[in-house]
Amino acid sequence: MTKRGLKIATIGLCNCSINMISDMAEKFDCPAEDVFCDFVGINHLVWAQRVLVRGKDVTAEAIEKLCADTAADVMANIPDIHFDPALLRALQMVPVSYLKYYYMYMQPEMLAECARAVENEGCRGEVIRGVEKELFALYQDAKLAVKPPQLAKRGGRATRMPPAR
Repeated sequence: MTKRGLKIATIGLCNCSINMISDMAEKFDCPAEDVFCDFVGINHLVWAQRVLVRGKDVTAEAIEKLCADTAADVMANIPDIHFDPALLRALQMVPVSYLKYYYMYMQPEMLAECARAVENEGCRGEVIRGVEKELFALYQDAKLAVKPPQLAKRGGRATRMPPAR
């Protein structure tokens, strides 16, 4: 990332950026290694201000691909509701799927889905607290050798097994 020409090293605790690179690779039918995204933000608040494929700036094309797509490529734990194309074009950046929660005032269907989820399952924090409780219990088993299915409920399709003890 750069700010006023300075390189700033950052560490994020979320794999949203990795997922976005994979999504762009699929959209442009190329390996993820051919995609570079110039990110701003951190963790769940990330935008790609530039998308490069094999060194070529394809940001405008990436935004148009997102405008034309369905929401089927979002993370499993995020409602299957598409960003408003007018918002994407106004931003001129590619937002991570989690930003739907922050922009939901512009999308009544997103707000309605969140209200439905709270009513039926609890708020997202409560759901994740329960999932993490299950995961931490599973991780007590030193012989655990498979990725627990609970990780899919946690989100982040690139989530890996915890490091060996």
